Amino acid sequence: QGCGKSFAIETIYEVLGIFALKNVDELSKIFGKFNALAATAILINFNEIQDATDSFNLQHKMKSAITQASGIIERKGVDSVESEIWNNFICTCNDVNAIPAEKGNRRFQYFTCNNEFAGEREYFQNLCKDIQPQKQGEYNEEFMGILLHYFRTLDIQRFDAEDSIVQASRNTNVIYNEQLERQYTGLNQVDRFVVDNFPIFEIGVSIERIKIDKYLTTGLAIKLKSSCDFIRARKQKFIKEYYSKNKVTYDKYIMIDLNSLPEQVRLYLIKQEDQCRDLMNIVKYKQFNVPADEGDENETKPNQDDDGSEYI
Repeated sequence: QGCGKSFAIETIYEVLGIFALKNVDELSKIFGKFNALAATAILINFNEIQDATDSFNLQHKMKSAITQASGIIERKGVDSVESEIWNNFICTCNDVNAIPAEKGNRRFQYFTCNNEFAGEREYFQNLCKDIQPQKQGEYNEEFMGILLHYFRTLDIQRFDAEDSIVQASRNTNVIYNEQLERQYTGLNQVDRFVVDNFPIFEIGVSIERIKIDKYLTTGLAIKLKSSCDFIRARKQKFIKEYYSKNKVTYDKYIMIDLNSLPEQVRLYLIKQEDQCRDLMNIVKYKQFNVPADEGDENETKPNQDDDGSEYI
């Protein structure tokens, strides 16, 4: 997060002008029923996709759009027409589970960004000033001309995108499990947050630092009760025994302002595996790509609804 990936993509999209969509926030806008938005786009960027349900439900349409030479374009109030497909797709996202891809796939390739200078404003100001002198302003015409010339003269005759993706995929141990994907997309927001941020729930995370849309602290406490144990710790004890020993992990997943912590910190830790086995199957799959145990794979029922439990 904050490593400059959006700026790099937006600069490339500026070269393409009206033939690029640089900030699409929902897959359904391109792969849903009405898809005219993508009709003239050569390059489309999905930025910060977070709804895993969309990713799962639309993945087959995504695959088709990537590989097929033509497809159906639908506009509201107008008859559908068949059209050639020239779309290429990029996804810039901090969510590791944004796009589902199985081992051996030939359509998706993942790149991890360098976080060495993430959040260092001065570094990025110096880096970007010759490309875009004013933030959100006009781009440097000389630089854009050089970039366009580079792309137009780049020799790609021997480049095979599919072969590159397949080779990269063969070097990973990613296993795609449709059943666990369905279970993950069916989780409520709180349980999904626990899965996505499992490393800090394994240590213990302060409820005051958990931010989920439409949830206040009391509602969060009720939902967390089904998957997490609750303990209290004095602020200094939390800093010494939890935060200081695990600062790197905390900083990777959640921002903690030590000065704003209450004197009594309420910590939530994920329960032992035998107490929340269904959710842990999803955690192991999403965080470590480990399939569910054979005995549990046939039927698992992750917590999806409020259970009416009182706050502990």
